[in-house]
Amino acid sequence: MSPLLSFVSDLSEGLALRWRYFRLDGEDAVRKSQEMQWKDLLQALSSTEFGRSRRLSPSMTWRSFQAALPVCGPLGSSARRLVASTAPDSRWPFPVQGFVRATPPVNQGDWAMPISAEFERHLRRSWREAVLMLSNRETTSACLHAPIGLFESAANFEDSVESLSHLLQRLVGKSEGHGSACLAILSESEKLDPGIATDTPLRWLVSLAPLFKTDLPRLAQRFGAHCCVHEVAATPAGIFAVQDRLRPAEGLRLLVDGGLFFELLPLSEYSPEGLSRLGPKTLRLDEWTPDTDAVLFLTGPSGACRYDTGEVVRLLSASPPRIQRMGRVDSVLPLAGERMTERTLSDALANVCARQSWEVVHLHVAPHGHASLTGQCRGAHEWWIELRPGSRQTPTGPMLAEMIDSELSRQNPGYAERRRSGKIQEPLVRLLIPGLFDAWRERSLADSGRARLPVSLPDRRIADVLAQFARFHDS
Repeated sequence: MSPLLSFVSDLSEGLALRWRYFRLDGEDAVRKSQEMQWKDLLQALSSTEFGRSRRLSPSMTWRSFQAALPVCGPLGSSARRLVASTAPDSRWPFPVQGFVRATPPVNQGDWAMPISAEFERHLRRSWREAVLMLSNRETTSACLHAPIGLFESAANFEDSVESLSHLLQRLVGKSEGHGSACLAILSESEKLDPGIATDTPLRWLVSLAPLFKTDLPRLAQRFGAHCCVHEVAATPAGIFAVQDRLRPAEGLRLLVDGGLFFELLPLSEYSPEGLSRLGPKTLRLDEWTPDTDAVLFLTGPSGACRYDTGEVVRLLSASPPRIQRMGRVDSVLPLAGERMTERTLSDALANVCARQSWEVVHLHVAPHGHASLTGQCRGAHEWWIELRPGSRQTPTGPMLAEMIDSELSRQNPGYAERRRSGKIQEPLVRLLIPGLFDAWRERSLADSGRARLPVSLPDRRIADVLAQFARFHDS
């Protein structure tokens, strides 16, 4: 295609997308769009072995559908073998072409979701929409035709299982001339793939994982201030939201007409052990209240049916539908009835450090028990922090703890009330020397082949390892 025709095609695509978004901003447009997505998906699912066994029909109501099917997680290896070996219509009306690796809400085993031809079409269309939004932010169409690389090492999965970032690269990858400005996909892994040559300039970085305030300085330090970071919310059930505004704080736009049906469950009611009983408690997108945290469930063209994504989201506005990704549900830190998400914790530290001109390199928060004089155990947050050296004022642990406590109380009334009542104690801050988080990452890679560092965890499996490294260094 000639450069002129390519420009005209890109321009027409961009204008069509803007017109579609304008129509979706209308009154009741989100509800009508989601109802259409649900009916199309129900029509397909009801013709499968999966749908027939659960008595799904194209004419059933939403409430009947909600009562008939429990919410569910990804497929384990035994379920995958069953789906792959049975008739093409076992889970979706078309043959399963492979599986995409999933991270279950509870970290156990090897999990995946099916890949169908319709799911691949959904990924291509949604990816194109995401990159069009990037071109709108950058006011250039160059990113629409850039070669695509990965920041993820080759996966050691089964032959039929691939990671979501590898699947996207296979479906939408470009092969422009050597040295062209590159667009790279960043998953939760941070290991640089040799496929991106050192002399290839990285111009755009698309993150599939949530980006928090504490991530941005680190990414700028690594890739340079010239590299534009763009967030695309993707799960093994599909791409559900894209960044369409310049400021990350404005959130992501939900793709309500992209082939996915959304359900939300209040975070306060979520329980991974009682997953099968949560089905009747979910709400449709048009029923949800803004500024409330919820766990996202998706039904989509891979055969995912009420799939628990493990994503905690906050609805910022209903029209247009905008969300903020708050982190993973298995990283939520519960303490005295207050559930703190990764974004809440990360933003608190980022705000404190911004006022003092400190820069966060790594962060992890874990629960910690205090024994009081009466023998009662009162909880606190234990913060493991690595700051970049060279600041004018050297912080201390107690100094940071007081600042973080004040910031969390200011931003979260629930936390402030529990601090006043003594249910939550003042945070503990452990300032680590450079290299200890890297030592943890190397051990994690050696032990499990994975090195994702969540902002927080409800247990101490990372904090205890960091404590061992810190004691070894101090000794």
